[in-house]
Amino acid sequence: MSSRLFAMFAALLALGAGCVSSEEGDALKRDITELKRQLAQNTGQAESERKKLQRVMEKATALLTRNSADVGAQVERIQTQNARLVGQIEELKQALGMMTQQLSQLKASLDVKRETTTQQNNSALNREELYQLGKQKVERGEHVAGRKLLRQFLTDSPRDKRAPLAQRLLGDSYYQEQKYTHAIVEYKKLLSGADAAEARYRIGLSFYQLKYCGDAKTFLADFVKNNRRHPHLSNAKKILRLIKRYRRNRSFCQS
Repeated sequence: MSSRLFAMFAALLALGAGCVSSEEGDALKRDITELKRQLAQNTGQAESERKKLQRVMEKATALLTRNSADVGAQVERIQTQNARLVGQIEELKQALGMMTQQLSQLKASLDVKRETTTQQNNSALNREELYQLGKQKVERGEHVAGRKLLRQFLTDSPRDKRAPLAQRLLGDSYYQEQKYTHAIVEYKKLLSGADAAEARYRIGLSFYQLKYCGDAKTFLADFVKNNRRHPHLSNAKKILRLIKRYRRNRSFCQS
């Protein structure tokens, strides 16, 4: 990959990590889409060149059986070039995977921000009604309506003792919709509070569902290390064993 692509990727990651407006987010998505296109093109070109070299190497190997020293040297050079191209292809694929993950996280953050800032019409409800009705709607599968009520509850009563539970319900709501990246955005808001252990476990589960095994392992291993008596300990260990076993299986672990 060219240094220009690496520099562009690093700049996008830095921007994506901060707080961005909807306009900046849309511009960032366009930039990442273009970068992904360039990387995909480079990956295809490298793979095509590798296949050409492989065919040449096969022909050269056939000639080598005729005891041609010159052809043997040529085969060795081609093998070196082929190994280099394989490395480049893997590097490109890894970078593309990183950008895909970063883009999905940015999109989820923007979606959550838009949903959070949507005008609410629940001013007639008190805090108890907001929490209970929001919880009930999420449990019934009315996720959008339930999240609106819970967000209003958190806005009106950020210091209520049930605020962490409401925040967790927001993440659970997205998780139940299989919007795992969105769930991670919500669960991460609990990492600095008393519910940090539960948040780490649920973030790990969400990354596991996304097949981002490296991230899942980071959160679940930390959870296991620091929560020896937690009710989710057994399941966390089970998932860590599965990740270890299938770490190199791309259909199981994409990163």
